[in-house]
Amino acid sequence: MENIPQEIIITEILTRFPAKSLLRFRCVSKQWFDLITDSSFIKLHLNYAIEGERVNLFLVSKHQNAGRPTPVYSLEVGYSLNKTVNMETNDSLFYDDRVLLGSCNGIVCLLYLDFSLCLLNPSTREYKKVVIPNRPSFGMSDVYGLGYDQTTDDYKLVQFVWPLSNPTEVHVYSLNNVTYTTIPIAPYRFWYKDQRGIYFGGAIYWIAGRYCDSVLVIICFDMKENTFHEMLPPPIAAVAVDNSTLGVLGGKLCYLCRSRYDGNINIWALKNYDISDSWYKLISIGTTSVLPLGCTSNVVPLGLAQSDKLVLKCGRKLVLYDPKGKTFTTDNNYGISPHKIVAIVPYVASLVPLKSGTFITTATPVKSSDRNQQEIEGFCANLPETF
Repeated sequence: MENIPQEIIITEILTRFPAKSLLRFRCVSKQWFDLITDSSFIKLHLNYAIEGERVNLFLVSKHQNAGRPTPVYSLEVGYSLNKTVNMETNDSLFYDDRVLLGSCNGIVCLLYLDFSLCLLNPSTREYKKVVIPNRPSFGMSDVYGLGYDQTTDDYKLVQFVWPLSNPTEVHVYSLNNVTYTTIPIAPYRFWYKDQRGIYFGGAIYWIAGRYCDSVLVIICFDMKENTFHEMLPPPIAAVAVDNSTLGVLGGKLCYLCRSRYDGNINIWALKNYDISDSWYKLISIGTTSVLPLGCTSNVVPLGLAQSDKLVLKCGRKLVLYDPKGKTFTTDNNYGISPHKIVAIVPYVASLVPLKSGTFITTATPVKSSDRNQQEIEGFCANLPETF
């Protein structure tokens, strides 16, 4: 330890802290500000945040009044579902209930009233309006996904145009270059048209059925190559399940489905991404578990809470499932009525900048989800202010 430079030790410590703490730590000294805003530090922190597997949620609510912007919220999931943070802006961002298009690396993509795009980092509250000239229309029945191309440092939005013709028309938007390309692929049916593509490991994934033979497949879009390929779902998923959805749990791409035979909810994880038949069962929620009222269908895995409980979206409710005790708990005290929630996406809390210089305000304070937050921050405050 004596031979390790102090700046490396401090960097290794700080990259483990949550984004909201690091945003405050920028005020400790100029050296800390330069470190925390450095692009290499931000990438390292993002990697640790993804590996940490603790989920944050971004929610879109129904209009409160006609002519008012759509309310949007961020929600930390700690040992329970904490209070939401209402995000407001003088720039009337969103006026439609179905504005949420996807999330990636702590960035969420939304739709403006004029159908331009908005990238938003809920942690830093920085947002960026993206206007793509001569673009196609963004249909409310279209299927979307947001991903990141590391080779070009570019966020891309993928749009499957509805109705699906032969071939399916797919638009890929470069949100840095504000351009788009059209890629023809074989036609697919999306039975779950409100699904959003899941970004993981440099690719975006969707569940669909081939138009020609109705075989259920997972469509994968490679961000680097701008190409599509298919993967097979878990074997039982193709013939005996309802309400299939994708998610990321335990650092693995996961497939959730409900069996038509016994009613069990099974979550499968993919072990090897080069071998599509390497699925293994990660969690099985049996019929002996008492499902909360209103959770008989449309179950979506969102992530893991700090207590290692599984965060599920059941209809419009948020539910915590304890795999050890095989019990469900609902916590609807997070500041918004479940029946008003119209869209939810998980995201990682990150420092990823959008370099726009525009920020939204926070209407209500964030409630800390870390029981020892003050003690830990006190420790960091006592570290040397200079390297």
